[in-house]
Amino acid sequence: MAETTERWKTMERIPAPHFIPKFGPLSGMRLLLSGSIVAAPFAAQLCADFGAEVIHIELPRIGDTYRTQRPQIPSEDGTKAMAAAYCQKRNKLSFALNHNLRIPESREIFLSLIKQCDVWLENMVWLDKLGVDCKELLEVNPKLIIVHVSGYGRPQFGGNPAICNRPSYDPVGQCEGGLANMIGFPDGPPVYAQPFVNDYLTATYAFG
Repeated sequence: MAETTERWKTMERIPAPHFIPKFGPLSGMRLLLSGSIVAAPFAAQLCADFGAEVIHIELPRIGDTYRTQRPQIPSEDGTKAMAAAYCQKRNKLSFALNHNLRIPESREIFLSLIKQCDVWLENMVWLDKLGVDCKELLEVNPKLIIVHVSGYGRPQFGGNPAICNRPSYDPVGQCEGGLANMIGFPDGPPVYAQPFVNDYLTATYAFG
């Protein structure tokens, strides 16, 4: 591990933007995204729309699982992905890397990316299991801004440790927060508001 750690320690920082044209009020900011589906990726998309250089870490061979949902449309190379996923990937650079930082190679590459970025945005839930230590990330890059997007919060920020590791999706949030019950008819069952109302609101708050 000492050998891999030494590599990012001696790495020089490359100012942003490096991979994209310079535009927008967030030009000069580089954001690393470790997330899937809507909430975190859409927040990163908003940053990209305003000129930030966004690098999205996706799973090897699978990518963001949002790509596999329906309805799907074909791309030029014959592969298919959800139509909304194409929209949500705009202005981003996709990078395939295993999220498990207990794998030495993944850890080395991830820490190298952290050193090059201004913001790390994530919604991975199981950070401890994946070997992610936020204190270590701040040692690698003391100026790093860390944005956690989660359904039940983080223990270090007042979240209930008993439920913080639960995965959360938009329908879960609508039910837990009471929205599904508020928009239903008085004498009927709860109603799910589509499409992904909670996720997009969460992303907007994370962006703001």
